[in-house]
Amino acid sequence: MKFLIGAAAALLAGCAVHSKSTIASVRASGVSERTVEKLQHHGILAPGDLIELKRHGVNEAVPIRQLDRVGIDYVVQRDDLRRLRSAGVPSTVADALVHASDRFLADRYVPGGYYSAAYPYPYHYGGPWWIPDVTLGYSFGWGGCWGHGHCH
Repeated sequence: MKFLIGAAAALLAGCAVHSKSTIASVRASGVSERTVEKLQHHGILAPGDLIELKRHGVNEAVPIRQLDRVGIDYVVQRDDLRRLRSAGVPSTVADALVHASDRFLADRYVPGGYYSAAYPYPYHYGGPWWIPDVTLGYSFGWGGCWGHGHCH
């Protein structure tokens, strides 16, 4: 029984994104408790959180690790990247945010443009079997470069 409790504790400790000392350091730098809680409990970091971490002098490795391990649940927009750039957030953090956004999209879209979540966009209008199908939809983002050296 003691072995099972020890194994469970070791397993749960291994699930933490950041060490206790890193969390203590972030908390000591004056970051809001809301953002610290996100770092402790696999929360999704928004652009405002990234700006706050930068403003308080938190090492850029902290948000990069969070974005890499936890990801995000939204699509990064140009305005988000402009806000980060104007706030002085390092480009490596913005790159990690763009990668997390790419993973978010890749997890939800399948080849052919069908949205794999419950929301029914883009609409698919299929006709009889002898008429080619037509898919009407929309896409996120823009062509060319993301602004941080990531050209698609």
